[in-house]
Amino acid sequence: MSEDHHVPGPPSDIADTLNAWRDLFQRKHADDIEGLSVLDATEDPIFSFYVDFADIDGDDLLSYRFNEYPEQTIELANEVLRSMCSEHTDVRCVLRPLVFPDEKIVSVSDLRMRNRSKLVSLIVSVKDVGPRLGYLKRARYVCIECGHQEFVDQRVARERKRPSGPCKICYDEAKKALNGDISYPLFRHLN
Repeated sequence: MSEDHHVPGPPSDIADTLNAWRDLFQRKHADDIEGLSVLDATEDPIFSFYVDFADIDGDDLLSYRFNEYPEQTIELANEVLRSMCSEHTDVRCVLRPLVFPDEKIVSVSDLRMRNRSKLVSLIVSVKDVGPRLGYLKRARYVCIECGHQEFVDQRVARERKRPSGPCKICYDEAKKALNGDISYPLFRHLN
């Protein structure tokens, strides 16, 4: 009767990929990782760690895994980066591969369904679509007549939300003056 021994840790293919990433980072980017000690998470909570695609493609295992399973392989690279960089900084490091070969560069208009789950690089130009506006978390509206203030919570990248209806103070006073018989359109016409 043979005994099956369970070795703790990730499956061998994942362990090999993790080791390959660690080896690449130690060979090519040891100085970069040590230089991270000057970064502070309060200024930049995420640091883009740029790696040349040729370095990834130069390792047989990483080349295979990166081209066949890009999402999983990048996650494994980020895991290795987190553990290696945590010794030097509290900033979260994420892998950003650069300098892809021409066969991986695709125009956005050329993307098709067949490109699903394939690794592609896009060259895009981001144009200004309007003035740069800060994000208001809460907007304050002030009634011109009575000075009553109303705060309305806002959402990111949406039009500004306005208070629903007229100023409650002015509207209540108008209803009280007319014994509660005033509609909102009439109130608006009177103002």
